[in-house]
Amino acid sequence: MAKVYAFNLETGDRQLVFAETETERLAAPRPDFSETSDRLVLGIDDAGGQPSLFVYNLADRTGQRVHLPPGKRLLATERRLE
Repeated sequence: MAKVYAFNLETGDRQLVFAETETERLAAPRPDFSETSDRLVLGIDDAGGQPSLFVYNLADRTGQRVHLPPGKRLLATERRLE
């Protein structure tokens, strides 16, 4: 499963690093944060090109994969949907 790191041991600063694997790669150029900034969402493609979302909870350092239905793709927008 994908891994997200949120702490730099050398500097003590918080930073986010996504570690790609042979079966998963980052699909979007930048992550997005929740409105409360406690969760991070990344778009990920598996080896077959199937997209999914990886939701990382910064408070408890856990991640969850959200699979998209077959044939569906992600759409990125700067506009807030209401």
